[in-house]
Amino acid sequence: MPPAPIAPAILERIRRGNRRARLIQPGDVIVVAVSGGADSLCLLQALFDLRDELGVQLHVAHLDHLLRGAESMAAAYFVRDLARAMELPFHLAHIDVGGYRREHRLSLEEAARQVRYGFLDNVARRAGAAAVAVGHTASDQTETVLLHLLRGTGLTGLRGMPDSSELRLPDGREVHVVRPLLSVWRDECLAFCEERGLRPQIDASNLDLSYTRNRIRLELLPTLRQYNPRIEEGLLRLTSAAGAAIEIIEEAVDEVWDSVAEPKPSYVVLHRARLRSLKPALQSHIVLRAIDHLLGDLREIAAIHVEDVLAALDKTSGVQLSLPRQLVLTLEYDRAILGFADDADCPLPSLDGPCQLPFPGELDIAGWHVSGRVESFDAAGRAPSRDRWTADLDADRAGTELAVRSRRPGDRFQPLGMAQMKSVQDFMVDAKIPRSWRARVPIVESAQQIVWLAGWRIDERVKVGPATRQVLHVEFSPRYDE
Repeated sequence: MPPAPIAPAILERIRRGNRRARLIQPGDVIVVAVSGGADSLCLLQALFDLRDELGVQLHVAHLDHLLRGAESMAAAYFVRDLARAMELPFHLAHIDVGGYRREHRLSLEEAARQVRYGFLDNVARRAGAAAVAVGHTASDQTETVLLHLLRGTGLTGLRGMPDSSELRLPDGREVHVVRPLLSVWRDECLAFCEERGLRPQIDASNLDLSYTRNRIRLELLPTLRQYNPRIEEGLLRLTSAAGAAIEIIEEAVDEVWDSVAEPKPSYVVLHRARLRSLKPALQSHIVLRAIDHLLGDLREIAAIHVEDVLAALDKTSGVQLSLPRQLVLTLEYDRAILGFADDADCPLPSLDGPCQLPFPGELDIAGWHVSGRVESFDAAGRAPSRDRWTADLDADRAGTELAVRSRRPGDRFQPLGMAQMKSVQDFMVDAKIPRSWRARVPIVESAQQIVWLAGWRIDERVKVGPATRQVLHVEFSPRYDE
């Protein structure tokens, strides 16, 4: 008797997973990352089969890493032709990952990851997509957990990859990623492709034993199966148990977080005595949450790093601890500051806030001296200021009851010269403001809107124009005498 078709079972698992985790909603546009391998082909075909049932629109995205010569080009053309046959929008980019690796001094795997997700985020933004779907399978999940164990993970690393996550890119952008195939094994993806007449492209790099993940798949797992033929299933049960335990711990962290931590955009203040008074598991997960707040994920963070942070909390003020990915813990008298090593290179003074600006008048706030005055508008006699820390605003549109503060999640304004609103986060990325500077950029706002990102751009709606009657002249100057 021939084996039962695998496709219906896979489609049903995707349905169940979507109902449980709410990965895809009716009306969503989804970008499907397709390399041409069996996993991504299975993902694309399955979502294509379910597209009407789920009520989604699909876009296909493929990145040529320019690492495999003609083989890479053949894979790109293969995916393009498949997307055309399905009558789906297709997005292709050719990016020199090797050059990016050398420029940024990264491992090849990390360079490929950054370039790939940067490309996928660009496609998702252009397509107005709700998420990027990737073909990570149950097999990838077990390999990820083993990789974390080899690197010395704590409980968090045993949870593996979640069904959905926000991946933060080096420039601060975040990519919403969903993983519909985490309940499907790799050999099932191959069987699905065979049933549907799909011919997966072979990536020879998947056989390269210089990569740790390949050695886990090709050497370690076969050895472990000699001890337990169902080792992968056991590892998946471990991820489920770890996830359930972490959920309980995170609820406990929620209850005490505000009393022990003060998260800012580029650093987190930890209150040493309060943190050390908690149970060890809570202490560890508070430190992990602080790290995740800054990095967007916990890659390269092992249990030993958390232990080092907790041990450092008992040391004297002035001590610094270096951590992976340029994080630094600095001890003060009763606090510990977790931030980035390059903060020391930031030329902008720190900024407390929010603080009302008494215009007309002057005010010293934190590391800034701020002044403002209202003048009659003389279009013929006024030349625009060339000082980036000086701004002329239409006083009637901006008002004189202004405040200054640091950025907040969700901030938006209409940059001068633009017809549309833009998030402050995207503006700072496009303006190439270093990540460690962004929390220190003064944001001047009225009761209705942001009027000026001091040092960079005023809002289009408060610019001085022919109808202006009075000009609000605002100046910021740093104070380094404290």
